[in-house]
Amino acid sequence: MYSEIIEELIDAALADGVLTDKERAVLKRRAVSEGIDPDEFDMVLDARLARMQKSQQQAAAAAKPAKPKSDKYGNMRKCPACGAMLKSFSGVCPECGYEITGVSAASSLQTFYKDIKKADYREKDSLIKSLPVPNTNEELFEVMNMAVSCATSRENTEAWISKAGQVYQKITLTCDNNPAMLNRATDMIISLMKRMPKTKRNFTMIPPSMQSRVDEAMKERDSQMKKRIMRANGVAIAIPVIEIILMVALGKSHSPDLQFIALLLMVGVIPSAIGGVHLCRNMINNAKEDMIL
Repeated sequence: MYSEIIEELIDAALADGVLTDKERAVLKRRAVSEGIDPDEFDMVLDARLARMQKSQQQAAAAAKPAKPKSDKYGNMRKCPACGAMLKSFSGVCPECGYEITGVSAASSLQTFYKDIKKADYREKDSLIKSLPVPNTNEELFEVMNMAVSCATSRENTEAWISKAGQVYQKITLTCDNNPAMLNRATDMIISLMKRMPKTKRNFTMIPPSMQSRVDEAMKERDSQMKKRIMRANGVAIAIPVIEIILMVALGKSHSPDLQFIALLLMVGVIPSAIGGVHLCRNMINNAKEDMIL
């Protein structure tokens, strides 16, 4: 319906079934920048939120879980350390500096861990895509770690990459006042991007404050890849060239032994060239083995 970036932001914001004022403001700002009518966008957001909440209520009713305690007050929360009221998505209490994290993993994560172990490839793909994006910093980084690790293991790679992108979008919202955590999350995204081709690296939106950091890391990675490929090509060319030089030099000698060696080198030039090509291919393949897509 909308652009891929807006759809990813909507999915990340609605994943927990709650749309805070800050999330709505971020989404509307992005929508307006793409020429979307804000009133129409509000209607779409409300409709999607209602569907998400209804789906979660039906799932909760079927599972009949214990009603969880909440420290939310509308769009505000209480700091568990000093009791100060916190704004939506606050990662650190402004009064006492307490880091807002979850005491234990959310029930959805616990259920996910159990189900993913029993699932086959297709079921895992579905489970990964439907895994809600958490709210607390602790759980966000837990899911991010899991997504990056599993994506690089080449199992359900695309689903895990998509989930890592969603979680990163949520972290950029929750940790906008916590540079250390934003840097940590960005480093994890960079580690994932380094193992992806250029055409696949736009799976998430990088905040402006982190863009230069990501660009520099990708430039260094691409430069290293080019050097490895150039080195492979150099080896493939050098082997037959060295043989030809030796063959010419020895062929001018008046020594029968050296002339015989030159003859052997001449016979071996073509096999050496073929071997150099195979060596070049192997080195290039080894350089690309780190890629996960």
